[in-house]
Amino acid sequence: MRTRLSLAMLCVLSAAGVCSSTSAPGRPSLLGCRSPEKETFSCWWEPGSDGGLPTEYRLFYMRENLRGVHECPDYVSAGKNSCFFDKEHTSIWAEYNLRVVATNALGNASSDFLINDVMKYVKPYPPVNVTVLANSSTPSAYLQIQWKSPPNVDVKSGWVTANYELRIKQNGKEWKVSV
Repeated sequence: MRTRLSLAMLCVLSAAGVCSSTSAPGRPSLLGCRSPEKETFSCWWEPGSDGGLPTEYRLFYMRENLRGVHECPDYVSAGKNSCFFDKEHTSIWAEYNLRVVATNALGNASSDFLINDVMKYVKPYPPVNVTVLANSSTPSAYLQIQWKSPPNVDVKSGWVTANYELRIKQNGKEWKVSV
């Protein structure tokens, strides 16, 4: 009788282990960061598996010349799976040590650290009011292209120097880059 009961319990426990589809979360991956103007920046991550359970993702950071570990100041402004650092939380030429932690009822998992300074993230917004004038009436045909810097980037004070790249492609040829 005892052997049958033990065997029955072993079968029940084995079946429960096989049927269970929940686990601790998978490891998230930090995808990168972007700063359009050196005064704010955003970072994005790819979540890992949620383990079949509700999972919370939190970004933590340490910053050069700032003591302790701090949590993302804004999880909403930059979209899903992101953190936005406003002017109060951004310091250029300072290293940030970033890590995303996924947590559910069965445990947690952390991304690799991303260490960089904001200057490495700077990717300005594209120019606005782009106009193209094609002139083929002269012996040397040419294109005249004009644009304005984005309105939310301060290029007049010298704080941001915007360099634009023009890519040209003639039919069936490779792209040419002009700075």
